[in-house]
Amino acid sequence: MSSKPKTAKDPRDVYALHGKAHLHNAPVEEYQPPAQAVPPEPKASPPESPSAPTTRQPLTLRSVQEILGMTFPAADIVWKSGYLAKGERAVWCGMGGVGKSRLVTQMAVSTRLGQTFLGWPTDGKDLRWLFLQTENGNRRLQADLSAMMEHLTEGDLQSVSDGIMFHTLESDTDDIVWLDKPNSYQAIESAILESKADIVVFDPLRDFTTGNLNDDGDMAEVLALLGQVTKKGNPQRIPLVIHHAGTGKGGIAKATGYDRSSFGRNSKVLFGWTRSQINLAPAFPDSNDVLIVASGKNNNATEFPPFAIRLDPHSMMYDRDDSFDVSKWEGRVSGDAASKPDVDALVNLVREAGGKMDKKAAVEKLRELHATKRDAEEMVKTALQSHLREVKEKRSGMRDAVLLAIR
Repeated sequence: MSSKPKTAKDPRDVYALHGKAHLHNAPVEEYQPPAQAVPPEPKASPPESPSAPTTRQPLTLRSVQEILGMTFPAADIVWKSGYLAKGERAVWCGMGGVGKSRLVTQMAVSTRLGQTFLGWPTDGKDLRWLFLQTENGNRRLQADLSAMMEHLTEGDLQSVSDGIMFHTLESDTDDIVWLDKPNSYQAIESAILESKADIVVFDPLRDFTTGNLNDDGDMAEVLALLGQVTKKGNPQRIPLVIHHAGTGKGGIAKATGYDRSSFGRNSKVLFGWTRSQINLAPAFPDSNDVLIVASGKNNNATEFPPFAIRLDPHSMMYDRDDSFDVSKWEGRVSGDAASKPDVDALVNLVREAGGKMDKKAAVEKLRELHATKRDAEEMVKTALQSHLREVKEKRSGMRDAVLLAIR
């Protein structure tokens, strides 16, 4: 026979202890509820988000006549192309390492000096820039800035230095910039207010949240926090977001054309949030020296057709290269073009150039046709054994030019 339980844990134990006849008279104190029946301790409420203000201003409302009577300073449009305007959100998208940070730094320098930027007039010599960045160390920043500043006058250098500030990576918390964490949010807010910035660059967006940017809710949250912290104390302050795009040939192909709005990661939310977007993509598979600049969105003006820019390795600044055939590039990356060029293609290039062509220019043309630099140089060597020959051409005061000529 089984022994009787010492305590009653369920009705069967009550039967065993007291028998059915005494079921209704069983002592209540002898019944012990199972451990899992004890309700769990209530969880502590999550900490209040830095985006949840205790008070806020009421919504601003205007009548039709009030809106019609408004006037706006021309200087509100920092770039006359409409891609940078006071109080409005801007986004630059590109693959990692393509040159986004360097190009936006050049943009800040050109704007501070009142110079054109990639052919666009600027109007923002008095605007102050703050770069909140987490990727480039001081050595890389110094290398780029030294090259960019080399030919500036003392006055221009002072103007640039007075108006551009970088967040640098020196302490063990400098790379912690999560806007969804109160301490980091407050540090960013203080940096913006203390710098008196008019334009705040967030580079890259990925590092300003602990959330998943592929999730619509997390993306919407970080963009809301970013907009809020930027405009604290100055509704005309501009948030300029640098964001990563998709990789590989498929991702690059989205830089232009019908898919240009989906170039950035989780672009659906980002595209709805921003007022303007510029897409950057490499022109060649093995180099970022030549980039394609394309419009992703512009709510303020007509979008521009895509064009190419080329990096000057001495000044570390980019210039437009209108000789580059962007339409052919689009065909290559979209898969609509023919296969990579061969020796016959090289011979045709020389023939079309009048029978002679600069050797370096020929290599560049082959790369534009989607050949790698190594493949292009190999094609030149092969062609020199059969179809072409090298010719040296004297140039006054310069090194002799090396030309490829039809045999």
